[in-house]
Amino acid sequence: MLDLEPRLDSRLQSFYEHIEGQTPPRGVTSFEAPLRHTRRRTLNLVAAVAGVAVVAAGLSVFGAELAGHHSAKPPAPAGRPSNPLRLLPPAAQITGGLPSVSHTVIHLTRGIGSASLPTFTPEGIIFIVFSCVGSGSINVHSTNNLVGSSVPGCSRDGGVVYGATVPLSFVPPIHGKPLSLEITAGPSVAWEVAVADSGPVVPLRALAAATRPAGAHVIVAMSYGVGTSSETLSPPPSGPYYVQYACTGTGTVDISTSDGSTNWVSQNCANGAVRTQMAAKPTSSGHINLTVEVAPRTLWEAVIYELPSPKS
Repeated sequence: MLDLEPRLDSRLQSFYEHIEGQTPPRGVTSFEAPLRHTRRRTLNLVAAVAGVAVVAAGLSVFGAELAGHHSAKPPAPAGRPSNPLRLLPPAAQITGGLPSVSHTVIHLTRGIGSASLPTFTPEGIIFIVFSCVGSGSINVHSTNNLVGSSVPGCSRDGGVVYGATVPLSFVPPIHGKPLSLEITAGPSVAWEVAVADSGPVVPLRALAAATRPAGAHVIVAMSYGVGTSSETLSPPPSGPYYVQYACTGTGTVDISTSDGSTNWVSQNCANGAVRTQMAAKPTSSGHINLTVEVAPRTLWEAVIYELPSPKS
């Protein structure tokens, strides 16, 4: 209790009794705020919310301090990192890189960091399509290290799709044997992958040495592609060269060179027949890009070779 002077105490007691005897105005008992301009009300509302936020923050800090007396916990992270999986291309963009004649053996799978994929038994040609995003590299490979494809630096904003094709003539043969794939990637690398094969009925004939003339010198060994893509001839052929190819899918195949020396259109790609076209001697001394243009999801294979000059 406060020790007040008797005279002052008596005056305060009288003032208190006077206040109790008064009837408070309506605006005080009902807490009705007078009407104000709309803009003013909005500003007041913002100020009120900010005030509540300050109070809530104070309560959170107080609760944390109180809990700290019972059990010490590490501080919470400043913010939750965004999900890197959302930066990967959509499923349709990934599976769109698989040929129309293929059969899916591993459906689109997503993950972050290293992982193991299901074991499957491939039949025919194997197609692997994948994408990755993040700071680091990725390697898609089989546990027996016979099959693999790697990217030294993943895209930081996604959108890039990579592919690998394993031909039926792969040595040692892996056709009809269980195959397990693994993903080796950094802990912050997000990825997605899908795998398919051509099935027991191979849609394309292998372009073996027996299908080429004797003495043919191969410039670009057998390569596969799905949709339009290019092959680089470096160094360029010293004379006329030949493109042996087959395709299966829809439409025709259009083959052209970057120097404009060759441009032709084949027959329909529906039956996978092997054809050979001769290209003129390159007009440029630099490397030549040979573009194979086909419809999306149409599968093609090609071998580029030249013949020795006739002896004089």
